[in-house]
Amino acid sequence: MSDVCSLVCRKKHSFDMARSGYMNLLSSPMRAKYPKELFQARHRVIRAGFYAPLIKILASIVSSRVMNPAPTKSALLDAGCGEGSHLHLLRSMLSKRDRFTMIGADIAKEGIHIAAAGEDIIWTVADLTRLPFRDSTIDVILNILSPANYPEFDRLLSRDGMVIKVIPGKDYLGELRQALCPQKEYSGERVADYFSEHLLSAETHDVRYTFPVEADLLPDIIAMTPLMWGVAKGDALPDIPAITVDLKILVGKRKTAGAR
Repeated sequence: MSDVCSLVCRKKHSFDMARSGYMNLLSSPMRAKYPKELFQARHRVIRAGFYAPLIKILASIVSSRVMNPAPTKSALLDAGCGEGSHLHLLRSMLSKRDRFTMIGADIAKEGIHIAAAGEDIIWTVADLTRLPFRDSTIDVILNILSPANYPEFDRLLSRDGMVIKVIPGKDYLGELRQALCPQKEYSGERVADYFSEHLLSAETHDVRYTFPVEADLLPDIIAMTPLMWGVAKGDALPDIPAITVDLKILVGKRKTAGAR
């Protein structure tokens, strides 16, 4: 982590770095939607390898799109990074020749507090609708299973920058959905269409695999998803030996890229 202890903007607003190593760049206090327990559960699940095949593919996409060596580091932003586990894992999978300044941003201070440990990554508490970064300075924006803000992404992207968005497929966590809320179905078509409305779609990747679930990890997998909202405290958990991970990776660029 950098030795910077505070930042000062052009309007003379000062932002101090927390002792745990992150910057709170919110212009006004905001209440996060998700509790600390959700981020703790997600942290344990990702450390167990639940999303490792996905991140491996993302690392390959990022490496193939960014020209290295470059005169300066490329900037990569994980917008809606939660507790930062995806970005930590991506950092470990990228080759040392892939030179990046990595930034994680999320509105939930509880998540960023967990993220800010042991890596040379810039962690920020920030609002997705008003990200505190300069125009045209980000080369890669990751948006993994998180809401997007395409006007902000368009503002931030460099001329040849790209957005990599991950959305659930129809069978994502299918075994859990069947056990906890079988009446609910998911389709990512509207999200994919919205992506294509705002960005020039470059490619898509389907990611599908089955993750074997140890009994002690199942409560964390349930707790990290909205499916937990339908489970009353004390309810017996279903017996699920494996869970389907069905995801789609959307890669897009600014439609007005040639204008910059």
